[in-house]
Amino acid sequence: MTTTPSSSFPRAIKIAANGNIEVVANTGLACLQEAVGGYIEAVHLGSVAVMYVNEEGLLIGDIAPNLIATKVALRYNPGLCHPIVGDVIICGFDPSTGEECDFPDEIGEAVTMEENDRFIAYWSDW
Repeated sequence: MTTTPSSSFPRAIKIAANGNIEVVANTGLACLQEAVGGYIEAVHLGSVAVMYVNEEGLLIGDIAPNLIATKVALRYNPGLCHPIVGDVIICGFDPSTGEECDFPDEIGEAVTMEENDRFIAYWSDW
């Protein structure tokens, strides 16, 4: 996982469909839309974080599945019935204020777990 210099903006994790992971500054809506390549849709990861995906990703049809993001989403949403596609960005969420914040450590750990490699190998033909 690559990181960016610290800033006054909350840190977020961008997971590209090709498996590249980087820590980026969440500078707002334009940043989120740029990260996913279009309008955003929220996938809640418990009460600690939110994953933003391309709202039309499944409709477009030729966007590659994002296997790491799918695995993370399944961890928090076991009933998920379709893969996450395209690039995503994960932001922390503070339920007491209703605002985005730095992503929590548990999300960073879930994204970089060694078992992700096994998951990707198993589902790579999805």
